[in-house]
Amino acid sequence: WERKTILQVVPLLRALLAATIALGIGRNAQGFLFYVVVLLVLSANRFFLATMSAVLPQFVPEDDLLVANSVASTGGSVVNVAGLGIGSALAEIVGGTQTAGFAAIAFAGTAVLARGLRVHRGLPKNSKPLAQDIRDVIAEMVDGVAQLRSSAKATFALTAVSVNQLLIGAMTGVVATYFISTLKLGVGAVTAMLGVI
Repeated sequence: WERKTILQVVPLLRALLAATIALGIGRNAQGFLFYVVVLLVLSANRFFLATMSAVLPQFVPEDDLLVANSVASTGGSVVNVAGLGIGSALAEIVGGTQTAGFAAIAFAGTAVLARGLRVHRGLPKNSKPLAQDIRDVIAEMVDGVAQLRSSAKATFALTAVSVNQLLIGAMTGVVATYFISTLKLGVGAVTAMLGVI
């Protein structure tokens, strides 16, 4: 897939989904589909960041690539926490519906900014149909699982990372529930807590 297309389309999809979240909040929607949409918005970020990492060598000299990756990673974490703070403040001031609408506008703005990036694919154009691409991805995932089974060290490392992330998520959920149900705190306090974690 064309990297520039990914950098433009993913933010647009996130903008559309964020607008859907705004509508859901406005209608007090709290069902399963609402949480699926929220999960999709958050998950799409990983796809976007992976593409940004792939195109970074096109903008940075090879000797500076290590520093650029470090700055991008650290800066991303800092900006993420700052975004949580801004979002929590907006949610307290104007409410969740308007905040989700603001996020949708911001995502759309990201797509506009991506249009100005001079990004090339760096690989021969793929002429295979989408169904074949999907089959190839599934085959590679199956091969990856087979490789993990043959390497105890790799299995242990991935298991440790996965369990760690699972425990962090569980702790976040428990604390958020405690803040909301027991302490009766608003979304701003919960978001600030998520930023700390």
